[in-house]
Amino acid sequence: MPRIYQRKTNRRAWDENAMIAAVHEVLDGKSCNGVASLYDIPEPTLRRYVKKMKNDLQLPMHGGRYSTTFNLNQSQALVNYITLIDKRGFGLTAIQLRKLAYDFAEEQGITHRFNKERKLAGKDWLSNFIKDNKISLRTAEATSVARLMSFNKPAVQKFFDILREVLEKYKFSPDRIYNADESGLSSVPCKLPKVLSPVGTRRVAKAVSAERGKNTTVVCAVNAVGNYVPPYFIFGRIRMKEELLYGAPIGSDGTAQKNGWMCTEIFVKYLHHFSKYAHSSPETPVLLMVDNHSSHISLPAINYCRQKGIIMIGFPPHTTHRLQPLDVSFFGPLKSFFSRECDNHLVNHPGQLIGDKHICQLFGKAYNRAATVSNAVNGFKKCGLQPFDPFVFGDDDFVMAETTERAPHQPPVYQNSDNESDDDIPLINFVKPQKDIEKKSTINMTSNSPTSEIVSSTPRHFEKVTQVKRNLFRAENKENEPIPGTSQTDNKLNEVTLQKIRPFPKAERGGNCKRKKLTASVITSTPIKEQLEDKEYQIRQREEKKRKIIEKKSQKIPKKLKESTIASKKEKVMPLTPPKKTKESIFCPGCDELYQDPPVEDWISCSNCQYWWHEACSNYNGVSEFVCDYC
Repeated sequence: MPRIYQRKTNRRAWDENAMIAAVHEVLDGKSCNGVASLYDIPEPTLRRYVKKMKNDLQLPMHGGRYSTTFNLNQSQALVNYITLIDKRGFGLTAIQLRKLAYDFAEEQGITHRFNKERKLAGKDWLSNFIKDNKISLRTAEATSVARLMSFNKPAVQKFFDILREVLEKYKFSPDRIYNADESGLSSVPCKLPKVLSPVGTRRVAKAVSAERGKNTTVVCAVNAVGNYVPPYFIFGRIRMKEELLYGAPIGSDGTAQKNGWMCTEIFVKYLHHFSKYAHSSPETPVLLMVDNHSSHISLPAINYCRQKGIIMIGFPPHTTHRLQPLDVSFFGPLKSFFSRECDNHLVNHPGQLIGDKHICQLFGKAYNRAATVSNAVNGFKKCGLQPFDPFVFGDDDFVMAETTERAPHQPPVYQNSDNESDDDIPLINFVKPQKDIEKKSTINMTSNSPTSEIVSSTPRHFEKVTQVKRNLFRAENKENEPIPGTSQTDNKLNEVTLQKIRPFPKAERGGNCKRKKLTASVITSTPIKEQLEDKEYQIRQREEKKRKIIEKKSQKIPKKLKESTIASKKEKVMPLTPPKKTKESIFCPGCDELYQDPPVEDWISCSNCQYWWHEACSNYNGVSEFVCDYC
């Protein structure tokens, strides 16, 4: 594609919309000289355009011999496709858009000046397309497929229904609504600042304390009016030292854990720390919203919360990036400020590495800058938690989940014949077709659309601007194609062509996951507590049964056999004489149970002594040959 043409004169420097408005004001009876002066348009040019409009002639779309590659309909189809695929979380890069534009032009048989060797549209076309259609290149935020799939309308709606019931039951004031969450602090900043360097430098280095940072977990909590609970630190070490908390915000506490991660025991300790500053009690309960991590759901934690009047609600899994206030408005600024403090420390103390004793000092400075009232209040408002707004997320926010949306079965399709009314068709549940989603993002200028109401409420000359734009499009299109805005047929055909060239991503059905997925729930409720009690009882039963089997095995092994095997490995111990293989004489050496016909349990024979054992009483691992404990 040729480079951008550089204008050599100031001809046609006026704005197109200004010309359209000026033409219609002259047609309304105003002075041509006054209107030309008002809109800064040459008066002879304005008279020529007015004359063409009076004679119902087509106005030129552009000046000069060069025209755009795509018309308004085709450009709008590209914009709609970019918008839809961006909402799904698979936004196009600059190279992908240039490739799509080339394939689109080839598919539609449009004459173009794109590079046919590389099969790409030019950089100049890309820059002009971005500028004309209000599109920008953005740095995307990494979002996992699990988050794309889990943030769907049913899951979010269920969470808000649970939250509504809790708020109506306990009548929590904003200062009694809290959100708590953990975040990792690394001694190596995750994001380095830009540095000044001479032009042409091939490699620019920035000092950090290590190749891989050491993790320290910090637990933060805040309520809906901006009051913060002092942080709680989890250091990745065996023993806790008080000097590690030097420089931390006032009231902070901490503990040590081998990996620096949150676990069930440490979460119970944090609940003691939280209750101390939230002043919770059965008479004045508080609402605590956390994620559904396994460390947060345990019997000790639930019992303590019920004792201290803490009503704990769990977010749906993989939705905290949109539903949790701390993730939305607090941890982002906190991590940025912490990275700056780490960089400043390395600059001011060259050669000194960042260790556990420096974490709280650096975190305290960053925390004081990030823990503002506005960040907390805006986070709760953005998530729709306080003030309570279950409709804070629209349909566009759930488009990402359509990539992995799976219907349980394909619904039947009914044909409506000429003699059959709509009332005779049975009501069925069906998956919303893709074309209905596309209709929402397609511009509709018909008389019944919301856009037409907006246009009708604008001044009169703006209505005429729209009509003249339609005339301008007629002038450009030599084959007299349908007018854009009055019909969506061409837009739909163009969008279908784009989806044929580059289909929307759609996940295939995978294998069934055996692990039970958690959902939004009141963690401190009685059903959750009973489930945990049943689970703990089953675990104790399995451990007790295993202990009894081990005891029986140890009682059946002769002492002389033990001593002989320990004393000398070279001396071969003769196995016991195997019994006759009759049903009456076969018994399990582990539990002394006789063989029953038909057998109730699985039996296995030792490859050396030929004794028969219950498979549950033996040490067989299912891989190699079975050798009993005697042999």
